[in-house]
Amino acid sequence: MRGRSRRDLHEVARFVVESRRGLAIGIGVFVVAAVVFRWARHSAGFWSIDDAGITYAAAFEYVDHGSHAAYVEGPPVESYSNPLVFFVVALLRRLHMFNPITTHLRLEMLVFALMVVLVWSVVRRIAGEIAAVMGAGLFTAVQLIATPTWLWYGSGLENVWVSAGLITLLWICVRTVRGVALAPAWGAAAFLVALTRPEAPVYVAGFYVALAVCARPPALTLRAHARQVAIALAVTSVLYAGFVCWRRISYGDWLPNTYYAKLSNELQLAHNLRVSVIGNILPFARSWLLASSAIVLLFVPSFRRIAASLLVLLVASLALPITAENRLLQFLKQLWVLPVDIRLSAHMSKLHFRPRTYSFVGKVPFLDVADKPIADWDVVAKWLVDHVIGSLLLLA
Repeated sequence: MRGRSRRDLHEVARFVVESRRGLAIGIGVFVVAAVVFRWARHSAGFWSIDDAGITYAAAFEYVDHGSHAAYVEGPPVESYSNPLVFFVVALLRRLHMFNPITTHLRLEMLVFALMVVLVWSVVRRIAGEIAAVMGAGLFTAVQLIATPTWLWYGSGLENVWVSAGLITLLWICVRTVRGVALAPAWGAAAFLVALTRPEAPVYVAGFYVALAVCARPPALTLRAHARQVAIALAVTSVLYAGFVCWRRISYGDWLPNTYYAKLSNELQLAHNLRVSVIGNILPFARSWLLASSAIVLLFVPSFRRIAASLLVLLVASLALPITAENRLLQFLKQLWVLPVDIRLSAHMSKLHFRPRTYSFVGKVPFLDVADKPIADWDVVAKWLVDHVIGSLLLLA
């Protein structure tokens, strides 16, 4: 046993010596990406959005009281949509290391820096060191200049975790194409990616399709490659099955609660796929630009397999974009009879209207859905105004 440990240490030491230049550059990319992320987020300060607070509250309740409720003495409900963040927060809470205002930003900074290193590693395997550093820099700039990523990457939500997960899956495909053996442990990494969002198992399914069809190394037989993919898939499946059983025991349901919350009573998966996925998959967030780039790479022999993997992952990453349109209409039917003004937040909408269409609460734009109905003495006042002014206009 002692001799085996020595051999393992010797292998690690030899790897460090042989790869010291690459390791030094990778560490440098990580540090620079983390510093740039923190600098770009400096003006926003430390803050958490309300949905992140729901996840934190559920994790705190689970650790502090052993309850699966979203609040003290509440019913068990999976109120969050990001199981991986939930488990990370619960672990840090158990270790007394989680502050809901500051800790999440530091975690997201580390995850973002790791994602940039993975991008650097992917480009490095394909195009060399200089192109890798330039690609990592360009990726960092695009991510932190674009408003959606700049905003949500520091909000406490799972956005940066999902992005890092997708980059990880692509990184595994690239290294497999380049001849690195697919170890069973990467099945555990795919399982963690499947926990980032309720629809993330679809991402992982697309990853395994890309891995099996497009990522076989030239030196490996089809049978040997299929065996490696099957073993990794088995690891992912067993771990995710365990998680689903935990969800069933803890919350009493197999599917995530957010699926029901978004779609209400219309739980028709085929209809949802046809309307929400197939019709929107390429127009969604200008994804056709990325798809066209991957299609161009298909005609470059050295990038053909990687481009095919990228296309499969692109389709999978845009799958199940569940919308809440029907749910919102149901809410509106219940709300517009109440004596309140109904406003819908428009800060995430891709539609743009004339400025007079919006009303603002601070700097946040809202769409005016319905004004408060006339009630009480306002009905009498309106009757008098209508009849008096109408009579005067007729006499004039």
